[in-house]
Amino acid sequence: MLLLLNALVLANLPITVTAHPITIEVVSIYTEPEERAHWDVLKAAFESEYSDIDLILSPVEMDDIFDEVMERHLLGTDSDIIFMHTMWLPKFANYKDPIIAPAPSDVALDVEANFVSAAKEAAKYKGIVYGIPTEFNSHALVYNHKIIKDKIDSLPTGDDKTFLAGVLTKLNVTKVPLTYVELKRAARLLTVWKEGKIYSPGFMPYIDGNEEKRYEFMNLLWSNNGEFLDLSGDPAIGTKPFGTPEALFNSPAGLEVMMLFNDLSTKTSANPSYDPDILPDIYWTAWYEETVAMVIIPGWFTYIRGAMGARFKNIGVAPVPVGPQPGATTASVTYAWMMAVTEKSATEGRADAAWTFLRWLNQPRSADYIKPTPALPIGQIPKGGPCSIMGDWLITDSTMPSRIDDQLYGKVSVGGVPTTLMRDDFWFGGFMDQATLYGRPDKAFQKSEEVQDKIGFMFESVASFGAAPASTLASAEGEVNDILPIPGDIDMNGDVGTGDAILLILDYGAVPISPKWNRGRSDVNDDNKVDIADASIIMYNWPL
Repeated sequence: MLLLLNALVLANLPITVTAHPITIEVVSIYTEPEERAHWDVLKAAFESEYSDIDLILSPVEMDDIFDEVMERHLLGTDSDIIFMHTMWLPKFANYKDPIIAPAPSDVALDVEANFVSAAKEAAKYKGIVYGIPTEFNSHALVYNHKIIKDKIDSLPTGDDKTFLAGVLTKLNVTKVPLTYVELKRAARLLTVWKEGKIYSPGFMPYIDGNEEKRYEFMNLLWSNNGEFLDLSGDPAIGTKPFGTPEALFNSPAGLEVMMLFNDLSTKTSANPSYDPDILPDIYWTAWYEETVAMVIIPGWFTYIRGAMGARFKNIGVAPVPVGPQPGATTASVTYAWMMAVTEKSATEGRADAAWTFLRWLNQPRSADYIKPTPALPIGQIPKGGPCSIMGDWLITDSTMPSRIDDQLYGKVSVGGVPTTLMRDDFWFGGFMDQATLYGRPDKAFQKSEEVQDKIGFMFESVASFGAAPASTLASAEGEVNDILPIPGDIDMNGDVGTGDAILLILDYGAVPISPKWNRGRSDVNDDNKVDIADASIIMYNWPL
């Protein structure tokens, strides 16, 4: 009886439940010790406010993160949040096996309203916002005006001296882009030889990773009135049937780009330029020793400020040189990175917590919220300024944020001390100008990564190893055409057939009821609708 009474009493006592926090994993690209230290501070600050959410930070090297995401997805171990290049968006958002999920409506509205145009468009696929843009980059011709001036002063009166003086005026004063001819002549005059080897290049092609090799090529191709790819399949642009993506860089404009690097890379004293085996390390030593006169690079190279210290003032930012094709004007390739939440996180009920963290990172309260410490100079935005926590970090890490207010109100850190507003800094401001005046977004598509590898190999073959420009260009275009998406292959089985027609019929007229057409399925031509144009593409590519 006593046991029974005790049991009844215990059964009616209130039960104390201990809530277990939701754990979300963030795969980031910040692997350096000072970067990890910063994100550890952010983790502690977030968890102190949101005690029901625990963060796991998993840093992965930038060059490895694509393979890491793909491998983990294959194994079913996707993280909750990933940092990703926007060129991977079509592959990661595809309806067949999505890796990432669409952003909530409030996040999508924030991206549409508050981010630079190129970055917010890059964060969308078929009209849907999938994440929050982070780092934003444009390209420019970066030059050392002290090297050029010293060379001018060392030359006797004559044509070379007058020519280089005109080049320096173009770069420093008028900001008019150089021509290919001017770039080649200046590179040869500025190259320094020691003991039969190049010690200081007049111009150095940026050869590091297929992404930057492709952008090096695309910057000069677009600045020569050339085209890279036709993804729309417009027969007025290319030569393929309607709706068929096509490579267009094997053209007079593309050949002139390859000939430019062929001329620059010939390793003789009469025609000096780039040799990757004998030049100093472009990442640090070359900038510290001031042994590079000109190079085309993206804005994230601002870390050379630390390498050069006070001598960073010797650096200038100018437009990408223009080629000889009629109508050629300078262009600057723009691209972005973004943060996205995975489909696995959404399926398993952690997406709300993941988006809570991303909203927190992008709120305009960095100075008031993340306090500076003597060891780690964070929280550099003026108190009360509308810069976000993420923007504050990006500027501290020497990269340009995509959020407009971050660009306008963020302060540049020099040696851990906040100085001028980002927009007034000659480096950041210069790259912002290139994006605003000449920016051209890099269009993402399903096979972006595979195409990039082909272009990187093509470019390095000519620029570094002296391969024949014309045949290398033609071979690369053929290889790219072979791997571009098959137009009308909706079910992605490698051909166009009855299955594709059935999917199109199911989606035709079902918008917005059908949840998948605008995630990579029947919207064949990427115009954010399913209509007769999509049917035409299937008809053109149906086996006869």
